[in-house]
Amino acid sequence: MALVGTYDPAAVILTVDGLRIQGLAPDSAIQSEKTSESEVTVGMDGVAVVSIAPGRARVVTITVLETSPGYRILADFWTDQRNTIGAIVPRPFNLEDLINGDLLNDPEAVL
Repeated sequence: MALVGTYDPAAVILTVDGLRIQGLAPDSAIQSEKTSESEVTVGMDGVAVVSIAPGRARVVTITVLETSPGYRILADFWTDQRNTIGAIVPRPFNLEDLINGDLLNDPEAVL
């Protein structure tokens, strides 16, 4: 018997700097991708070397509805960051799926 996964957008909790981001757009509201990949090099004789990228950085794209509370929170963070001279202000980021237990968090994320 095949297992069927369950997804419920209401069970996905996203917080930035301790504030819950709500009003996520339908479909692809949260996307996450690595900023660097491992690389495989194969020599003429078929011997392969795998170079593992040392970075664990990810780019997370969050799409919210323009009239949502989450939009205002993220817009305020962006404005604060833009007005901060000479420094980037990291903020805690937490993304959790309460159904399957997936967790992506960083105590010092850069927006």
